[in-house]
Amino acid sequence: MKRPLKAALVSGLVCPGFGQIMNRERAKGTAVIVAVVGLLFWMMVRIFALTYHTMMPEGAAVDAGAFNLDPKALAHLHNQAWAQNWWLLLVVMAVWIYATVDAYLVAARQEKSNTELISK
Repeated sequence: MKRPLKAALVSGLVCPGFGQIMNRERAKGTAVIVAVVGLLFWMMVRIFALTYHTMMPEGAAVDAGAFNLDPKALAHLHNQAWAQNWWLLLVVMAVWIYATVDAYLVAARQEKSNTELISK
């Protein structure tokens, strides 16, 4: 398998940023990984906070019986979570696509320069 395709597949299917690390761009790869993990963590915290405030009645103690498991409340929670966090998911997808395309292009450029150096 050619190196550009391998870098793109690793970045696109395994973890965004790994393709950059394969291309010896450790700082860029680390930045992409930190960005994606940070965005996903931020989205998770936002959804957890929304879930907690939606399902816990005011002033209730935290125990298994205190949760509001009404199907309408759960459907409303799902709609709210999507409405408030769709843009974060789009940003994660944009960074992921950027990492995949960048890994391919950089690997292709590196492979071309290596071939030119060998042929001279």
